[in-house]
Amino acid sequence: MALMKFREPNQVKWQGVRPAHNGTQVLETDVVVSGTKILYTVAAGKILYLTHAYLGVGLITAIGIGYLWIRDSTPTNLYLLGVVRSITDTPSGPSFPCYWPPIEIPATYDIAVIATANLEIHATIHGWVE
Repeated sequence: MALMKFREPNQVKWQGVRPAHNGTQVLETDVVVSGTKILYTVAAGKILYLTHAYLGVGLITAIGIGYLWIRDSTPTNLYLLGVVRSITDTPSGPSFPCYWPPIEIPATYDIAVIATANLEIHATIHGWVE
């Protein structure tokens, strides 16, 4: 596991939780209709610390399922982050997983959104890279 750099110089006077990081914030969102789209790819030499994801159904023209996957560089689906589905014209509720401590996603891995049939899937991720 990588060392997250949660540090402050004067730790003696801490009270409560001090969330911080030394990275760059990542906030990505996109819409996918009937297919696969890469939402974010982790740059070489970096680690993505994923803290939040959202997956929801927009326009429904068919029965279908939407997925949010962590994939490696081959690309092989490795870890399922969220699933939403529609049955006729009624979607399931959106998926709002939060991760603390964050999920560490290594370099060259990506987060992909997959929508089956004629389903419109909205996806968002939030975290940071170091």
